[in-house]
Amino acid sequence: MSEEERICEILSTIQNIKESKLPVATYFKQNSVPFTRKQYYRYCRILNKSGEDGLYDKRKDGNYTKLTERIKDYIIPTVTENRSITTPQVHGKVLNKFDVKISESSLNAFRASVSLTRVPLHK
Repeated sequence: MSEEERICEILSTIQNIKESKLPVATYFKQNSVPFTRKQYYRYCRILNKSGEDGLYDKRKDGNYTKLTERIKDYIIPTVTENRSITTPQVHGKVLNKFDVKISESSLNAFRASVSLTRVPLHK
């Protein structure tokens, strides 16, 4: 399901719930709804605060982005080849290659987990 389809489904479902004149709890008991009642209230709050733009999944912008195996497989040789590469440089390379923002703390934690922490250049 695309992001646009997901948002359309959320908006349509919220509209159906509001137009039903049933109490929200009753509507959820009588109908198949693609999200929980708690999520319904969260969506309503987001719509009131930010409009439709608030419903877009922002994880691709760095929020809750997990290091996938592909990204890990890219980072390991990159850092192995140049142990003095800084985390912001790795961050930039990952962003350019995968169009994904990974937090620097996640990158540092991964580097430490595979024993590839930064080794500064000696002057």
